[in-house]
Amino acid sequence: MLDSGFTKFVANTLVSFIWIVIVVLTFLGYFGFVVYAITQDMPLAFPLSFVVVPLVASLFLLLVRIGLEGIIVLFRIETHLRSIREHYEKE
Repeated sequence: MLDSGFTKFVANTLVSFIWIVIVVLTFLGYFGFVVYAITQDMPLAFPLSFVVVPLVASLFLLLVRIGLEGIIVLFRIETHLRSIREHYEKE
């Protein structure tokens, strides 16, 4: 954290932490909806909680994962460009 030269990025660690938090919150939200559907006397809430909500949650997690992987790719591109630049500066 105190690296003033920014030679090591904390984004990889931060992205991993964000991913874990989002997965946990998504599952908690899903189970919260299931409990809500069971406790309410709504005819469509219970089937929705076992068909539609898992599909929506899966799609949400997929899109979040793709976005987070895009962030990691940007940082890896920077790392590779830095090594290429260092290689040509030595010559």
